[in-house]
Amino acid sequence: MRYLLCALALTFTTVAFSQETSNNENLKIFVDCRADCDLPYIRTKIAYVDYVRDQGLADIHVLINSISTGSGGRQFTLQFIDQNQFSEAPTQEVVFNIQPNATPDDERTAMTQKIALGLVPFLINTPAADQLTITGPEMVAEKAEEKADAQAEFDPWNYWVFDLSFRVDADLQTAQRRTDLRSDLDISRITNDWRITNFMYYRSTRQRFIQEEGDIIRTRTRYGIFGRTIKSINDHWSVGAFHSLSHNTFENIDASIRVGPAIEFSVFPYEEAITREFTIAYFNRGYYRSYIEETIFGKTNEYLWEQELQLALRLRKPWGNISSRLSGSHFLNDLSKNRIEFRNNVDIRIVKGLALRISSEINLINDQLSLPRGEITLEDLLLAQRAQATDFEASFSVGFNYTFGSIYNNIINPRL
Repeated sequence: MRYLLCALALTFTTVAFSQETSNNENLKIFVDCRADCDLPYIRTKIAYVDYVRDQGLADIHVLINSISTGSGGRQFTLQFIDQNQFSEAPTQEVVFNIQPNATPDDERTAMTQKIALGLVPFLINTPAADQLTITGPEMVAEKAEEKADAQAEFDPWNYWVFDLSFRVDADLQTAQRRTDLRSDLDISRITNDWRITNFMYYRSTRQRFIQEEGDIIRTRTRYGIFGRTIKSINDHWSVGAFHSLSHNTFENIDASIRVGPAIEFSVFPYEEAITREFTIAYFNRGYYRSYIEETIFGKTNEYLWEQELQLALRLRKPWGNISSRLSGSHFLNDLSKNRIEFRNNVDIRIVKGLALRISSEINLINDQLSLPRGEITLEDLLLAQRAQATDFEASFSVGFNYTFGSIYNNIINPRL
């Protein structure tokens, strides 16, 4: 039965359910998608259910999660949570992959097909079951799995993926000109045992303010490479090494070289990362820095050694989302030079239609070793040419969202 359901193709010979009205016997679903889902397209193609505006009003809560794959694509997990006992299993799951070169239409088509597939067990005891047509697969499930394995073994690139991008933005006005240049190269190889990534970037901004007494020019440039090599040990442990090389005019850094090992423990098995993740990581890094201008500590270059402890929590559940990270670091050659960072994003559904959203970031800063000597000029301050001394950075937002009224959300109307 399991393989049969996984091979179903749904075909409705007639349109039995009007988009303009609702049948109280129809299956009510709530599509909970934080990914880039085309919900109007899904509602148009799967018109034999009723879509509701809140999970508490639904028979089936369709929770959609996604995670990046090693090739640069995404793996989607669709959980069909039965809230009104429409089937024997309270939760069913469908997993599928989207290739990195897939178009938006490819992605929304695959998403719609998988949602339709996952709804089959819940439609059996609804009016839709009478109009459901089932066709068999072209090959049995076992042969399909063999074909997938054979395709995976034939990989001339040996899992290496390259992603290159380049962009120029220009903003021209009578009184000012601005040009932004951005280029990225991402090289990665991700398997079950290894995660190797190297990210190279270049950013340049040039802004000219046209004045009668003389133009004012602002320039900022930063570029570098950041890489990691991570080895999986088991379901809870991994080790690796990080390296980076960078240049940043805003932070007064002519060249910064950083390298060091790291270790991470995951409280939950890594395979559960798509829905819940709680990790503890330790980093130990050596630095060499040279500065564009002499720093407030009288340095033009220096060697540093830093250690960092990081806690990260990510939850993606039917009741909402939590993403939090707490980290603390300091330089071993001077423990007074340290930093604590806390970032938190919370989105929680409280009751039907009511959601709470909280976002906060607090950084306690005492490690600005690259600040240049001398007072910052008003021009540098207004044009954001260089970093300023500060003891902390903080931001906070809180909000509520409440929706009420008709529970149905079936109609698509794209008119002006």
